[in-house]
Order: sequence, then structure tokens, then C-alpha cells
Amino acid sequence: FLIRHGESANNIANDLNVPWDRDPPLTDRGRGQIQALGRRLVAEGMRFDRVYSSSLQRSVHSARELLLAMGVNEPKFESVDALDEIRVAVREGRPFDQKLSPDERDHFTGAGVWWVYGPEASRSAESERLVERRIIGFIEDRLLHDSVISSQAGVKRVALVSHGHAIRSALHGILGFDSRYVRRIQIDNASVSRMRFTVRGWYPVSINDAWHTHDVGDVQREAQHHPMDGL
Repeated sequence: FLIRHGESANNIANDLNVPWDRDPPLTDRGRGQIQALGRRLVAEGMRFDRVYSSSLQRSVHSARELLLAMGVNEPKFESVDALDEIRVAVREGRPFDQKLSPDERDHFTGAGVWWVYGPEASRSAESERLVERRIIGFIEDRLLHDSVISSQAGVKRVALVSHGHAIRSALHGILGFDSRYVRRIQIDNASVSRMRFTVRGWYPVSINDAWHTHDVGDVQREAQHHPMDGL
């Protein structure tokens, strides 16, 4: 289960003069969104054998709120850097891609998953390909090749609470679609994308399922902006 965190402060900070915050908190609506997902999963009879979140607070808090809403009184999950959002360079206090000139934006559009946020990008910035490598590496090392999981019979359900662009990159690695579509896949706040893995490989079950948030607020906010706005 690839779950995006609930709405964060960055997701609603449309003013380009607002300084960029790499690790913003959840909004009240964001907590409501992820709680709605938890209630939905309980109604479906769902439980998780393992839960992981990124190390960023909007993901950590989402994982905790999710489990509490599922009736887990003492939420236990592991936060890992491997599930963090794409690490971007910053220009004038905003993510580099949001401050591109028209010529730079054309280059960004055509460069695909290898683009690393331009010549001013720091060594800590990542391309989409690098994000994919660390997330898929985590999934393979900690889940698919885990001797504890593989030695136990039956279905195991694992939740990864992460971020919009990180999930897009993971889906690209899992499904192998054309890299030009990585930025075009909408991943809403508190949405869940379900993948099944068997001895025959990966099978997609659903992508960007967020109907449980419809009564909480506007789940289409991200579609109104560039795919990487707000991350």
C-alpha cells in the first residue's frame, strides 16, 4: 500500500514569496484526510503486518494518525530516509523547478527522469531516477528479499506512507511505464495505491484511490498546479 501523507502546509502555500519548508507539518484537513483513510481500511477489515513512513514529519504524523484511526492504540511503525520525498535544490527560497525561466522549463519538460534541477543544483539534490532507485531498493531489500516475510505462509500487507513524487517514482519502477508519464500521474493527499507482489511479479490493484477524502476537503488541489508544487 503506497499511501501519500495528508495535506501539509506546503500543499496550500501557493504564494511564491513564502519561504520553502522541506519538512512542513500536516494541516488540520490533512489529519482529517488520513484519519478518513484509516476508518475506511477498518471498514474493509484491513490490518497491516508492517508499516513504514518517510522520516519527514508530515509522513510520520500521517502514519501515526492512520494507525490510531485503525484502532491501534500504541502505533508502531518505522520511519526511514529511503521513503523521503525527492530532495530538491532551492532557488530564491523555492524549489528549483518552481523558479525556472521559460527556457529552463522547456528543458525540464524534455529531460525526463534524469534531470537534476539544473546547473545550480547542489550535491544533495536528486533526479527522479535517483529517487526511484532508493525507494525500489528499500522495497526489494526490506520486503521482497526479507527472510522473515518470505518464510511465512499467507498474504502479508505492508503500508509505505510517503510523498507524491516519491510514490510516482516508485510506481514507475514497479510498473515500468514510459518515463514521460512520471510527472503526469496524479497522487492526491491521503490517497492509496495498491500493488500486489507474487512469484510472478507485480500486479497493480489501484492507483490514487482517494474517494474516502471527498467529505474532508478538495482532493483535486494538486491537479491545479505543476505536478511538483508543494511536494
